[in-house]
Amino acid sequence: MVTIKEAEQQFYVGDSPDDPAAQIEYEVDQGILTIFSTDVSASLQGQGIGQQLVACAVDFARKNQLKIIPVCPYAKKQFEKHPEYSDVKVI
Repeated sequence: MVTIKEAEQQFYVGDSPDDPAAQIEYEVDQGILTIFSTDVSASLQGQGIGQQLVACAVDFARKNQLKIIPVCPYAKKQFEKHPEYSDVKVI
């Protein structure tokens, strides 16, 4: 398990949001959190970091009563694999 930090419109892993080892970029507008991209550096791939970042966005959405539009292909796949995320997904 890694430590996921929050910055403006971003959840990330690493020392700085300006140079993250992994990140998920999003925007919140009118109660909708749109996930634009999920990036994990080669050194962290295969460790479930991307999945943890998506789960973090889902938790954030639940806590803030937001719905999610997963534009990012990776996030879309995670929503397909995890039906328990359906409560926050925009239909």
